[in-house]
Amino acid sequence: MTRILIIDDDLQIRLMLSELLEHEGYESCAVSNGFEALEQFNKEKPDLVITDVVMPDMDGLELMVRLRKQQPDLKVIAISGGARIGPESYLKLADRLGADASIAKPMDIFKLLDTVKTLVTA
Repeated sequence: MTRILIIDDDLQIRLMLSELLEHEGYESCAVSNGFEALEQFNKEKPDLVITDVVMPDMDGLELMVRLRKQQPDLKVIAISGGARIGPESYLKLADRLGADASIAKPMDIFKLLDTVKTLVTA
């Protein structure tokens, strides 16, 4: 079964994504920050990571770089609702740092599911 690690500091987003992905037959684990994500990553060895970009302590960009050092072929979807500068700027930066896909919040769940399916079957 495909394992997906979800990282977002918003509890509602974590719950929604986890339920959505499990309904589609994926195994998911959701955490609230980059430090928890590093710990779970080493335990779970996920096939795909969905990470918020703007988070306190360790943002999704730094997390993505750290995870890619451990597993260069890791598939990553960056998500962002922005903050002060809007999601597009953060997502462009995530793309430059190697995200396989980026999706702005609020998310189109059909786009998210299509992206997940494409990445896990690639």
